Order: sequence, then C-alpha cells, then structure tokens
Amino acid sequence: MLDMRERLPILSTKVEDEQTATNKGGHQMNSKGAAITLNVLLREEEGYCVAHCLELDIVATGSTVNEVKKNIRDLINAQIDYAFSNNNLENLFRPAPKEL
Repeated sequence: MLDMRERLPILSTKVEDEQTATNKGGHQMNSKGAAITLNVLLREEEGYCVAHCLELDIVATGSTVNEVKKNIRDLINAQIDYAFSNNNLENLFRPAPKEL
C-alpha cells in the first residue's frame, strides 16, 4: 500500500525563451531557470498510483510510482508555463483542501 508525502523539485523546462510575468504585488517574476519545490501526496487507490500536488491542487494518475511522478511533473510544468505565458501568476497557486 502506497501512502506517502514527497517534496518534488520542479523545474519548468518547456519554456524556451525567457518569460516575465507580474504578480498581484506588482513584482516581476522570471521563468527561465526558476526552480521550486512543491509537496506532492502519493497514494494507491483502486490499483492506480495517485499524485496530488498540494500547493496547486493538481492530481495525476499512473500505473506505477515512476509513471505518476512523471505525469504530475508534466502537469505542474504545464500549469506554470501557462501562468507565465498568460501573465496570470495570481491564479497559479490554489491550495488543495485541508482535509487531504
């Protein structure tokens, strides 16, 4: 039975050119080379591995632990890339419900 929390270092690798976005406080953030660490809850559910990024409230599934880790990283990268591409950093972080 898989049930653990991991901190996954995430690097947004899909951004080819440097992109800048402005957050609510008016501070500019640069996406090139920016690395963050996020908490991901890993568990087994009905024969699948499930990963839930707690800071972004993103969920991925996979048939193995390695597959679900790759899937959650891909989804997180896509979310970060979208936020920078659309200058939408204020909506990037959406914490998961506390009851998780």
